[in-house]
Amino acid sequence: MSSKAEKIIKRLEIKDVLVVGAAGAVIYYLYQLTKKSDEEKYKPCIVLGIRTKDGSTDFSSISKAQAENIANNVYEAMNRIGTDWDRIKKNLIGLNGKSFQKVFCAFGKRRYFVTGRGGILGEKMDLSGWLIAELKKYQIDEIIPVYDRANMVLK
Repeated sequence: MSSKAEKIIKRLEIKDVLVVGAAGAVIYYLYQLTKKSDEEKYKPCIVLGIRTKDGSTDFSSISKAQAENIANNVYEAMNRIGTDWDRIKKNLIGLNGKSFQKVFCAFGKRRYFVTGRGGILGEKMDLSGWLIAELKKYQIDEIIPVYDRANMVLK
């Protein structure tokens, strides 16, 4: 081994190796926290038929894949500079109760970075949290009937 290599090895102390290792572990941990698995994004939700005022049962008019597509569209409308209200409205307003529940479940909890409450990693929020954080009062007022049809509360 050359004398230069020997000098470098001698300079490396165990604490240097530990510091580099700890930094790597922290970076890996942060990466794992921000990575979303499919299971986390689309946790299965059991959504039963809802009894409507006339006694009939409200069944979903959309498939799981359609619910996931709508959830992703709504997410993309909010996860950008400026919220695309028209896109949110187009995707949510016409849904019946059970269909909206499916979309809500497909949305799951996703990281929201603007609140400041979640630090550098953001805070995981469900669809309600995202809508409240992103929409103006008049827009929320237009979304509330969708929640009502699903026997849910926007809070």
